[in-house]
Amino acid sequence: DGQPLPQNHHQEVSSNGSLALTAISRDRSEGRYSCSAYDKQGNSDQGHFDLRVVVPPHLGPLVFPSGTRAGMRAQSSCFVQEGDLPMEIHWEKDGHRLVSAANVK
Repeated sequence: DGQPLPQNHHQEVSSNGSLALTAISRDRSEGRYSCSAYDKQGNSDQGHFDLRVVVPPHLGPLVFPSGTRAGMRAQSSCFVQEGDLPMEIHWEKDGHRLVSAANVK
């Protein structure tokens, strides 16, 4: 947005030209960053990068009914509370991936 850094206490510009960002968040950190260098003769160069903050999947608690006995039916849901789309959800039993079937949904 053309504003000089730092804009808040989560950005630190060092005298050696480096930029450090702490406590990165999507709303505060995402955007286009630019660095400019100038010499005494008036020559300059500029570089840019776009920072996109990626939110990994975070699941809610997996709950299975207590007291489940042989012959009963039971169900559990894999609820993704946050995370960037698109994503895939897979179930495994004992390290082996389960595939959709009439009795597994």
